[in-house]
Amino acid sequence: LYFGYAKSWWKFRNEPNVLLMHYNDMRKDLRGGVKKIAKFVDVELNEEELDRVTEKCGFDHMKKIQDKFNYLLWGNDQFKSQVMCGTHYCRSDKEGSVIQKGKVGSGKNFFT
Repeated sequence: LYFGYAKSWWKFRNEPNVLLMHYNDMRKDLRGGVKKIAKFVDVELNEEELDRVTEKCGFDHMKKIQDKFNYLLWGNDQFKSQVMCGTHYCRSDKEGSVIQKGKVGSGKNFFT
């Protein structure tokens, strides 16, 4: 599911309206990644705003609010428990969160 989606976008990676970011790079330099995204979308951030955005994008903060990232994959028996989350269905437990371990390379264990 994910790899087919990512592969479909690969041919557009050099288009001027596409920004391809790598998780490993963001883990090494989150602040630099935030700056790169801000520049790409033509948003100027002062130092205080940059600090705040970087903190909110950090793994520790995301882990604290992981219930906001729960999801449901329709048609997948693994996701039988459905709960309304705003305007969409999501899982009722944390197993369906897109927040994983936050370690570089840990995706190979999740996706295999």
